[in-house]
Amino acid sequence: MITGDNAWQYFSQIRWQQPFLYQSAYNPDSGLNELYKPGYQIDGAAGIVYNNLYNVLGFDKIAPLVQVIASHRQRDSGAASDPLNTGFDRLMISPGIEFTKVVDEEHKRVFKFYVDVEIPIYYRTNAAINDNGSQGQLIAPYMFKTVASYNF
Repeated sequence: MITGDNAWQYFSQIRWQQPFLYQSAYNPDSGLNELYKPGYQIDGAAGIVYNNLYNVLGFDKIAPLVQVIASHRQRDSGAASDPLNTGFDRLMISPGIEFTKVVDEEHKRVFKFYVDVEIPIYYRTNAAINDNGSQGQLIAPYMFKTVASYNF
């Protein structure tokens, strides 16, 4: 809570993604099974939300928010990977909004819809020319996220 009336709130989270199952594939050129191990990824987010818009546009609550998201993705490894062209660091700003509609107050059935756009303000990718002549990584100029949920 940022303000005493609970209208402005803050949040933060950290997420670690560590692959624990790996894949290998037979390479007919070398005659070997080659292992592919994706790199781990860690994401951290911090933001603020305005939690005081009630009974607007037919919704019971609308909550606009903005967050900053930082990410680090380690390079992939294994003989079947392309470690020179995998992995990144990025920093994004993400404005969003959440809509809440109480469908059945007695049974606490609530519908929520969330949408945001994640806009990179810093991006560093690993990029090098590999064996087949390709170079670099494809990255999106921005990302959209939507989440719909229903409590029953």
